[in-house]
Amino acid sequence: MKLPLQHLIARAYATLLCCFLFFAPSAGQLKLCAQIIPDQTAVTPTDEVVPKSLSIPPTPAFALLGITPSEVIKPGTVRDFKVDWSLKSYRLAPNLALEAQPLWLLYRYNLDRYSKASWIEKSLSTLSVSAGTNVNTFTNKITKSDSLVYQLAYALKLNLFHEKNKLVEKVYVDSLMMAYKDARKNYKLKEREVAKQLKKTRDKKKIFELETELAYAKREMKETRKSISDEYLSHADDYSKRRWNASMLEVAGGQVFSYQRETVDSLNLKRAGYGVWLNGGYGVGNNWYFTGMLKYAAFPKTDTLIVSLQPVKDILAGINIRYGSLKYNFFMEWSMDTKLFDPDLEIDGLRRNSLSFGGDLKVSPIVLLSYGIRTDFNKKLQFKNFIPIANVTCLMR
Repeated sequence: MKLPLQHLIARAYATLLCCFLFFAPSAGQLKLCAQIIPDQTAVTPTDEVVPKSLSIPPTPAFALLGITPSEVIKPGTVRDFKVDWSLKSYRLAPNLALEAQPLWLLYRYNLDRYSKASWIEKSLSTLSVSAGTNVNTFTNKITKSDSLVYQLAYALKLNLFHEKNKLVEKVYVDSLMMAYKDARKNYKLKEREVAKQLKKTRDKKKIFELETELAYAKREMKETRKSISDEYLSHADDYSKRRWNASMLEVAGGQVFSYQRETVDSLNLKRAGYGVWLNGGYGVGNNWYFTGMLKYAAFPKTDTLIVSLQPVKDILAGINIRYGSLKYNFFMEWSMDTKLFDPDLEIDGLRRNSLSFGGDLKVSPIVLLSYGIRTDFNKKLQFKNFIPIANVTCLMR
């Protein structure tokens, strides 16, 4: 089957995106995708229905930079090109992040193909590549002066486990296709029968009747196809609302770079560290979602761009409890962040405890608003900081 023009454009665009992210310093809802395909009779309902995520997670690059409303990242898989904006503290200039899944964009799995894929193929199709920017303020502990540091991060994320999705099970897909296959088989038989009869007659009235029969059979097959797709989408919409809190496990990692904007033609990039983390979620009923995360980050001992004492290791662990639905949910979170310094500096490690509140609001099928208020305490549980963070996510469908 020939690929439609928009698929060729999508593949070319995805390839350029992958190349850019590679050479730079470096949860599913289902949807009916209307496609313009010359041979409509060869298109099955599963060619149009592709598995989507049940929830929209934050961009991994933002998670690495620490500018997400919740430090304990909600797991999830996004099947679309995604753009995130983050507003941290009281700064008006938003930070920007881009995320995509190269293999999914390049190969465009349909439902039938996805249901038959192996565990490895399904896992690799969730490979996410993201890049994001951040402007941070660091305080020089000696001069007590503040300086702006621009940061650039890239991150990779892979889904290791996803609760079985009944919508993409092979048995369900096969049962879904039975009615369509019967209708298409009847149409093909009618097509061959009409072709034979057309060769034997030159009667215009008879030819008109035969062509009318064929057109009726073709219309009937298309109606069957549409009916199956509509039924599936209705079922998928109901399922996604009930299983927005699907259990899953993910692993991710990436690098952070810092730079100064001294000149237009040079960013003076310098690696500022890297991080890896493991996060997962477990759904209880239709409304509760418990997530946990363990994150490890390491930084160079010296960084001339940041004139302040920095930790060389950072270990974060936390738990997040959400209650709500696919449309909106609220969370409460507790996390502990331990910072370890260079032994030569003879500085004891610092521990930060954070209590956060916030939630998600799905403004539209493609726009998600996430917000949170983070309160920081020292190891003696004395209040130290108060940080509001808001993220806006847009799916490029």
